[in-house]
Amino acid sequence: MALAGLLLLLLAAAPAPAPAPAPQAADARQEAAVRELLQRLLGPRAAAGFAVSVNRSLAAGGLDTYRLSSPRGAAERVRVAGSSGVAAAAGLYRYLRELCGCHVSWSGAQLRLPDPLPAVPGVISATSPNRFRYYQNVCTQSYSYVWWDWPRWEREIDWMALNGINLALAFTGQEAVWQRVYLSLGLNQSEIDEYVTGPAFLAWNRMGNLHTWAGPLPLSWNLKQLYLQYRILERMRSLGMIPVLPAFAGHVPRGVLRAFPRINVTRLGSWSNFDCTYSCAYLLDPGDPMFQVIGTLFLKELIREFGTDHIYNADTFNEMSPLSSDPAYLSGVSAAVFRSMTAGRTRAGTQAPPKGALPWGAFAVQSGLGLDGSGVGSREPFVPGLWVKAGLDSSQPGLRWLAGPAGRSWSLQGGGWVASREALGSLRRGGAWGGLRRAGALPRPGGQCTGEPAWAVLALGTAATRPGPFTPQLCVPHRELQGPAGRRTPWAGRLRAEGLSRE
Repeated sequence: MALAGLLLLLLAAAPAPAPAPAPQAADARQEAAVRELLQRLLGPRAAAGFAVSVNRSLAAGGLDTYRLSSPRGAAERVRVAGSSGVAAAAGLYRYLRELCGCHVSWSGAQLRLPDPLPAVPGVISATSPNRFRYYQNVCTQSYSYVWWDWPRWEREIDWMALNGINLALAFTGQEAVWQRVYLSLGLNQSEIDEYVTGPAFLAWNRMGNLHTWAGPLPLSWNLKQLYLQYRILERMRSLGMIPVLPAFAGHVPRGVLRAFPRINVTRLGSWSNFDCTYSCAYLLDPGDPMFQVIGTLFLKELIREFGTDHIYNADTFNEMSPLSSDPAYLSGVSAAVFRSMTAGRTRAGTQAPPKGALPWGAFAVQSGLGLDGSGVGSREPFVPGLWVKAGLDSSQPGLRWLAGPAGRSWSLQGGGWVASREALGSLRRGGAWGGLRRAGALPRPGGQCTGEPAWAVLALGTAATRPGPFTPQLCVPHRELQGPAGRRTPWAGRLRAEGLSRE
């Protein structure tokens, strides 16, 4: 599946500047969540050797910070303090990784702790260079997540916290909400069933690529996913993460045309060799009043069900060409999506990937496609000079990330050096390593890794050539599970030679 395309990220604020979204859970709740994570990871006996505290005042300039120490005479061998639950968990994992030789990954874990636990030499502290560390991919919702039960989600969220991730997609259960919205709009059940796909294809149904295929969904499945989403959101929020909820992207079922015969829609082209029996979505015109009616109705129903953290995701042109490349049209679509998000809200984010990376990126930046305070993010591989050519090396706030092999085997063969050089070069060009305001990783299938450890997701901010503070480790070769992590990558010397390493 092709990954060409830019993600337009509109991080829009209210007319008056407002603070960035922050974890809603109280410090005590986050602290308890990290203690529970410790017990799941190490067991009650080993977990008793750690003291955990969360105090958001530790955050320097709003950036997550952790501190590790071993005070003399303390009942616990190791003390972990963090500005959030995620920060404390990241500090804990640094201790386990660097002082105990442990490792936790998708493909296995090595958690043989030394006895007694080693003391922390002095005080170890670290501050994340980025306010947000973003994770997950809209397509992986169907590649992998759709088959997960709560125990598997629990392990994944633990892994996310240990790796310092604090901004993640939370798309599970939205079909139950859409069911209620469509019924309230006057659609009948057969029209809804005709539109939705089977579970393995929901990602593309949500993005307007596909409908009907392998559907419909049983209502019992919708209900189970709804309950699963409750647990996912509760756990994410308890650890200090900010869930990214879905929003209305503009695609509608054919039944909406019957219920509202005067509605202004356009039929998009086919997708991925499917004919219009299963593709060719109906897209609402951004100026049609029903765009705001449906978008606002969905968002209010969603918030009533799940609450909100004021960050949303919507994909309007995923691997599909927009009807026009005219900046006025593109801006109108983006503005319509944004307005439906911000009805009664203080801020929102939207992600809408069109087909055709570089030209669309140029439109987005040069024509001011984003609203006030907007930025453009790229999920392209780090092709040398791509960001500069597309005008993406701007001072606008935004997300830039590395999306790994799309639907193919996981490996970094051949691309690790380029990815590291370009990611770190962008940081340096931004001045004081601050040009990359928010960054993240968009892994696709959650499969077995091959080749070098996937530590080259350096877009999360650390320029170290081994795992550093708040740097996620996606997975490592099996042999790495037998001993301490931290092996240098082959391109470490080249990074130092280029002046891109902090070591």
